Amino acid sequence: MVDSASQGDDTRAVSAAAGARYLRCERPGASRARNAGSQAARNPVVAFVDDDVRVSPEWAAAIDRTLEAHPEVDFVAGKLVAGGHGTRWPVSVKASAAAETFAGSDRADGIGHGANLAVRDRALLAVGGFDDRLGPGTPLHSAEDVDLFDRLLAAGFLGRYEPAAAAAHVQWRTGRQRLTVEWTYGVGGGARVVKLALRGRDWRRTGVAAGALFWGWGLRFAFECVVEGRLFLALAAMVRMAGGVAGVVLAVTTRPWSTRRAEGDGDRSATPGGELLER
Repeated sequence: MVDSASQGDDTRAVSAAAGARYLRCERPGASRARNAGSQAARNPVVAFVDDDVRVSPEWAAAIDRTLEAHPEVDFVAGKLVAGGHGTRWPVSVKASAAAETFAGSDRADGIGHGANLAVRDRALLAVGGFDDRLGPGTPLHSAEDVDLFDRLLAAGFLGRYEPAAAAAHVQWRTGRQRLTVEWTYGVGGGARVVKLALRGRDWRRTGVAAGALFWGWGLRFAFECVVEGRLFLALAAMVRMAGGVAGVVLAVTTRPWSTRRAEGDGDRSATPGGELLER
């Protein structure tokens, strides 16, 4: 269990009660914590589950079966249904009943979510793990999972959405908190568009990502919601789009991918673009 720079001893206590190995990151950030945990893992497959996700009893077995039945697949995103009481406007869910395989230029934002994800360690290492300049605990807030999918697909690895690896994403946020989440998703999404553009070799994926953020989940979705009388969701779409603009501006002005990654903070041996660090 990785302690992401918490202020108290609760994480250590929970880890001890569960009999889990305890690791601590002195700097906050979900991506940094995930990288530290995956680097310390000893198995060829590493799984990630958010703290507000409840996996089904068959979850682990379903992941094993999927990877055994499909040895060509390098990462698996599982089904996520809305759980809890705040399910009127759920976030971060994918409840499709049909399995899908993703490769090459397929849309990374259609695969699933990092809240229910398993990756072969060799693939994770090859692309440098999660980008710790993205995700919760950073100024860019989110998009660390879809950025990982971007890089895995670009590197030739295959992904799969597997509904049998099911989990429930507890929807605990109020309406106001939901709007805050939409803003953070937008900021991360805008930063992701900038990162894809800076990579310079995949303009199609850059255009698809920008179109999804500002049109598919932005203006078009907001208009459809207004027509259907779903005004809160229309507002949420506009908030996400505004966050996307802010994310583009923040990524362009702060240039987070123009500087070399700091060493010694639990990162893997490659940067989040796959380039090796200078040692």
